[in-house]
Amino acid sequence: MKKIFIFLVCLIFTLTCISCSQEVDDTSSNNQSSISVSSTNRPATPSSKSSLSKTNSSSSSAQTSKNSLTDTSSQSSSSQTSSSSSGSSTLPSKEDDFITTTVVNGYVKENNVYTISLAGDYILQGTLTEGQIIVNAGDDDKVNLILNGVTMSNSTDSVIKALNADRLSIKAVKGTTNEITDNRSVKTAEDELVGEGAINAKCDLTLTDYGDGEQAILIVTGNYNNGVHCTKDLTIKKLNLTSKAVNNAIKGNNSITISSGTVKAISTSGDGLKTKDSNVTSKGNQKGTVTIEGGSVSIYASCDGIDSAYNVDVLGGELNIYTNKYSQYTEGVISDTTTVNYIKVKSSYYSTSYRYAFYFYNSDSDYAWVDASYYTSATDRGRPGSSSSTYYYYKLERPSSYGYFVLYRFTASQTENSTTTYNAKTSSASVNTSMDMFSITSVSSSLITGDWATYTAPSQGGPGQGGPGQGGPGGMEEGNTDKLDYSTKGIKASNKINIVAGTVYINSFDDSLHANSDVLLDNGSYGTGNVNISGGTVTLLSNDDGAHADGVLTASGGTIRVERCYEGLEGLQVLCSGANIYIVSSDDGINSTSTTSEGGIIISDGTLYVYAGGDGIDSNSTVSYKGIIISGGKSIIISNGPSESSIDTERGYTYTGGTVLGIGRSGGMSNESLDCSNFSQVGVSANLSTQQNSYVIVTVNSQIVTAVKMPATISSLSLFLGSSSANITTFSQISVETNSDGYFFA
Repeated sequence: MKKIFIFLVCLIFTLTCISCSQEVDDTSSNNQSSISVSSTNRPATPSSKSSLSKTNSSSSSAQTSKNSLTDTSSQSSSSQTSSSSSGSSTLPSKEDDFITTTVVNGYVKENNVYTISLAGDYILQGTLTEGQIIVNAGDDDKVNLILNGVTMSNSTDSVIKALNADRLSIKAVKGTTNEITDNRSVKTAEDELVGEGAINAKCDLTLTDYGDGEQAILIVTGNYNNGVHCTKDLTIKKLNLTSKAVNNAIKGNNSITISSGTVKAISTSGDGLKTKDSNVTSKGNQKGTVTIEGGSVSIYASCDGIDSAYNVDVLGGELNIYTNKYSQYTEGVISDTTTVNYIKVKSSYYSTSYRYAFYFYNSDSDYAWVDASYYTSATDRGRPGSSSSTYYYYKLERPSSYGYFVLYRFTASQTENSTTTYNAKTSSASVNTSMDMFSITSVSSSLITGDWATYTAPSQGGPGQGGPGQGGPGGMEEGNTDKLDYSTKGIKASNKINIVAGTVYINSFDDSLHANSDVLLDNGSYGTGNVNISGGTVTLLSNDDGAHADGVLTASGGTIRVERCYEGLEGLQVLCSGANIYIVSSDDGINSTSTTSEGGIIISDGTLYVYAGGDGIDSNSTVSYKGIIISGGKSIIISNGPSESSIDTERGYTYTGGTVLGIGRSGGMSNESLDCSNFSQVGVSANLSTQQNSYVIVTVNSQIVTAVKMPATISSLSLFLGSSSANITTFSQISVETNSDGYFFA
């Protein structure tokens, strides 16, 4: 019995030891296969909602819950079988105070520099001051840097620097804020040993988010040169990215694609988005294109908003661009240059109790008041036998960056400049930059009328003998007289600009859209210089052209609004075939530069509204009756130039369909608007005296087919194409409702 008892005690003891051994093994196994980013020896996670746990894994990790992100083994383990890998393991190679990974021997650390040599996922968390992440992996390796609330900086080189890999993906964990700052001094010389940007990749680069939750934030600052710099293909999606740099905010030599997320690109002295290479890959793929597929993209640039080595394709999303003086971040903003201007007042309208002030403007929020000071008086003796006239002159400094003006007259008691309290004023009109004097010809009630002329200094004949200039700036002249030795365009492409969908807003110092045909591309060909707008809503404000194509400009769909410009749409050929177009210009509304095209301007569909300080639409083609071809659409074309025309051609135009209301100043070159091959069969004309805010209407069989609210007071030659029995009249009120731009089409 005693022996049996001893046997049972020994048996129980043995079974207990075996059980304990199994529990220890299970616990050990679990600890070896998982790394918790929020472990006690690591900095606290920025978001209390997020903790990362990793096994040997790929970048396309499965998520176990909203508060826990887990990658399951696939890509990393397979990549580690390459020549640059040492094999896969469930054991982590390293874990210190900044980086966590399950990749065995995936990186080495020397001082504050981490060099990654194997594919896989690397979680970064906390602060790395005067440190660097270097990626130098195999040609087929994909490396994922997962930013879980980091603050990183370096003052000697790029903060993240990829020397070699198939692709580097930088993924910011949702709900976290991550900052990467290049604290080097501004680049003054080439140095191939250091990176060009705060993030610098010599491989394909993807910037995106990771996990669930609120949008991740990534802030990149490039004080040395560029913000994000990639020598291959750069893709941005999902995350909230701000990249600010002294030179290019975001540069991808081969391509840039933004598919989603919120992107803010700020350049204080360079371009916003930039590509460099326009060659063709070994697989036949064209390099150099910037593509906006979606998301919200805001660009603030001292130079070009987008400078593409090949195409710019806008396929969706929201794109806002501000260049040079219209960017709040530009350093060394182009200051307004000024030109001395004069006001000439006949003695019958002169009084010492009056003062004058110009209201120069581009928009309701972009304007300047300029007071005129009394300058001199002079007597014009006139021709022998005629009576003399005394004129009084005022002088002012006109800023060059404004396209439109209203001249106000105030009494002595009206000491403040105001658009609502005044004695008299002119209608709103374009500034004539080729002349320097506004001559007041009459004042009736509260309306001042006058015209631009050339001031002649007092001499034997007296001042002011120069009459109104004969033409002013034309379609073949330069626009923005303040052009710089560097480009400040909104979107510039060396081949083509395509806008298919989305919302585009550009406020630029130079052309808002510009496509070149004179650039020899890396692929051995020259650019087409074409601009195609087939959809979306495009709003352009420019100190030069709204949209300029060295080749063909096609507006086949969408809405195009050119709200400030020298010339609205300009190209070798301009095709209006379905878009809804609105243009306010200081010179020509639409201009074709070709002298040989049959149909320099072709209007076949869509709607067109033009209010121009020069010609409404102007073709320089010398082909008889083929400079402009109108075959459809609905158009209202108004010219307020003193010697311009609503429709201007060298040798006439052709009409076969659509409706056109043309309004231009009487006299001068206005009769060119009637130079249609079959005008008497398809149209009518009338001389009208139209007041600002009155309506010009066209009726056919007593029905209103077209109406427009006049933007200025004009003594006009008006024409209508579409019916030889139409009637053109003017009224103060009409029975139809105009749209927000003041016009109506039946």
